[in-house]
Amino acid sequence: MLFNHIKTAFRSLIKQKSFTFINIIGLAIGLAGCLLILQFVSFETSYDEFHDNADEIFRVTYSKEKDGVESFHTVLSYVGVGPALKENFPEVLDYARLRPVATLNASTVITVGDETFEEKRVYYADPSYLQIFSFNMLQGNPETALERQFTAVITESTAKRYYGNENPIGKGFRRGRNQEYVVTGVIEDTPLNAHLKFDFLLSHETLSALSRNYSPTNMTSFHGHLYLLTQPGTTAEGLSAKFPQFVDDFIWSTQSQPEGTELFLYPMALKDIHLKSNIQHEAEINGDESIVTYLTIIAGMILLIAWVNYINLSTARAAQRAREVGVRKVLGSLKGQLIWQFMVESAIMNLISILVALGIVMISQSLFVQFGAAEMLSIKPWRNSEFWQVVAILWGFGTVFSGIYPALTLSSYKPLSVLRGSFYGNKRGILLRKMLVVFQFTASVALLIGTAVVFLQISHMRNKDLGINIDQAIALKGPVLADSTYVSRIQNFKTELKRSPFIENVVAASDVPGREVNGATWFRRIAQTREEGIFCLRSRADHDFVEAMEVKLLAGRNFNSEDRGQSIFINEEAAKQFGFNSPEEAVNKEITFAGGDGSNRMTIVGVLENYHQLSPKLDHTPIITSYDPFVRGYYVVKFNSGANPGNTIKEVLTTSEGTFKRLFPGNPFSYFFLDEEFEKQYEADQQFGDMFGIFSLLAIFVACLGLFGLAAHTVIQKTKEIGIRKVLGSSIPNILRNLSWEYIKLIIVANVLAWPLIYYMMNQWLDSFVDRIAIDLWLFPAACLVVTFIALFTVSFHTVKAARANPVKSLRYE
Repeated sequence: MLFNHIKTAFRSLIKQKSFTFINIIGLAIGLAGCLLILQFVSFETSYDEFHDNADEIFRVTYSKEKDGVESFHTVLSYVGVGPALKENFPEVLDYARLRPVATLNASTVITVGDETFEEKRVYYADPSYLQIFSFNMLQGNPETALERQFTAVITESTAKRYYGNENPIGKGFRRGRNQEYVVTGVIEDTPLNAHLKFDFLLSHETLSALSRNYSPTNMTSFHGHLYLLTQPGTTAEGLSAKFPQFVDDFIWSTQSQPEGTELFLYPMALKDIHLKSNIQHEAEINGDESIVTYLTIIAGMILLIAWVNYINLSTARAAQRAREVGVRKVLGSLKGQLIWQFMVESAIMNLISILVALGIVMISQSLFVQFGAAEMLSIKPWRNSEFWQVVAILWGFGTVFSGIYPALTLSSYKPLSVLRGSFYGNKRGILLRKMLVVFQFTASVALLIGTAVVFLQISHMRNKDLGINIDQAIALKGPVLADSTYVSRIQNFKTELKRSPFIENVVAASDVPGREVNGATWFRRIAQTREEGIFCLRSRADHDFVEAMEVKLLAGRNFNSEDRGQSIFINEEAAKQFGFNSPEEAVNKEITFAGGDGSNRMTIVGVLENYHQLSPKLDHTPIITSYDPFVRGYYVVKFNSGANPGNTIKEVLTTSEGTFKRLFPGNPFSYFFLDEEFEKQYEADQQFGDMFGIFSLLAIFVACLGLFGLAAHTVIQKTKEIGIRKVLGSSIPNILRNLSWEYIKLIIVANVLAWPLIYYMMNQWLDSFVDRIAIDLWLFPAACLVVTFIALFTVSFHTVKAARANPVKSLRYE
């Protein structure tokens, strides 16, 4: 019986080639779009799930508030928090601290033999780190590899890069000028879906040998990332409820608490970090949970539109298949057998569509490069059993969802009415088709408006005046290895670079736009109390900063060579929070560290206009810039591209590299373009915009494909009506208007439903931006017009053909 159903199904599908083609293409594109989005969503939601203890691991973050307003929130915590939590919290089984070797965004130098490498992903780690987390140890003992001072565990790719095919165990390397380490373990490269990736893990115990001031119980200075392994069933809420008392007992007991200041420790589940945490000092730019949610909704819309097409086209063909059903019933077929017949057709249609969709998915993997998710290329979803489970679910659910209503409808026809020729269709079926078309148009209008809003917001951010000029600028990483001659070398370095006709200016600074500022602490005016202090980011720069970076000086003067480290700039936001009524009022005033006795004073020589150190998505923060002519974080080289940008950049890099290597031997030469670095902050939003736009267009295309097929069947049903209208004198424009009016009414209803829905959703998304656009009202009628035009253009192929046909052909048998 099943074989007969399959044979009959193929015969029916082959007989209706256009219907079959439209359905397969529509379903395949819908399924492919859905699978591509789900592949991305699955990757984003899989971060850190590979750890055996993932559900029991929490990261502790640190936040400080003043008068109820959060001053800062960082992933770093005090070195003594971990041991104290383990000792006093029975639910905490163990802890692991991970401290970056270099300061934020900086790097360290590793030397093996005569070769020197610049490394960024280097951390001091407790021995417990390798036991709490499930990294695959290829060589060495995870329990003892990091117990001794000056020992290290390196990743497999690092071992090959440094030691080739030799066994790295027992081999040595030097960090900086004089720190000698021995490799005691080799670990598999950290997976792409790990929120923190490393190349070197150095023994945390080494810190006690490097600094006399190091104390494992310190509760006053930031240290690094802290992870807790807890008892099964422990929740973030349960830990949070106990942390305030812990702060009082162990932190405020070691330091005085200013009035109005609160300190908080927050536990975050390991698997939540990538999508739910975007605070200061993250190891890398994390994802965005809202983006994943919106893309999942789009995937669902694409799939529903594709399935709706199948339902619409199947029920629209009811009149053509009614006689077939009547004959089958007269010959003894039962309703259940007919249902099975039509369900088999649906299963075959969905199966063929899935096979085509899988082909599209395989050849479309390069799309992830365009989306800025190139790491996805290394993940082959078809090697994952979960991928095939999803495919099987989509096939099964799609078969039932898209096939059950047509099967029930077609199998319920009464053979006597059908064979007499008195069958005219089902009014409820017609109403359902209209409702489904309204759904498709609603989704299309919503996606079109959403795409426009996302594009406008991203364009607004990227084109916004940052208050600082990052164009035509290269940032050189300062020397990691420096000696007592550095002071004279930096001056020579800048002087020699400025001699180049291609270089306009050079500025030395501790931080550059697009990267977080390393320093931060509390400051107050001299007359203010400690409690009145404000939290400020603190950077350093030489006297060329204002001119080279084109930051507007609102009041005061520029740095000069006679200044010392006590001369500072503050930005507008800092002046405002310090309580100055105007930038001019702040000039020549003194500030000091909030917790100090006031003896270490700094003089405000100028007030800078607010500029964006980081993405315009974030609000301005107070920034203090100290004068430091010998700072060695970065050297920003500003150049004039002129008529030949490529040649200018080449000359600038050649000059910079040659001068750098000559004056700072032993240091690796490293650079990046400031504008490109700043653009990285937009990656997640740009990625979202690209995916939103492309998959929205796919959804609209699939909807139009279904509309094209539906219009074809509608015209066939109205062929005689069109012939009669032409005989009675109707013009082709009148006939087109009559045939199109039905769709226009549905589009109007769809817009009424889509507008408030998408307005609410996009407002929710825009609220995540400090500097957001207002949703322009013209977008709504514009989307309506676009969708109306697309719909009418889609159906016009059949309607024009029918309106121009000779009425004699359609009425010859009447």
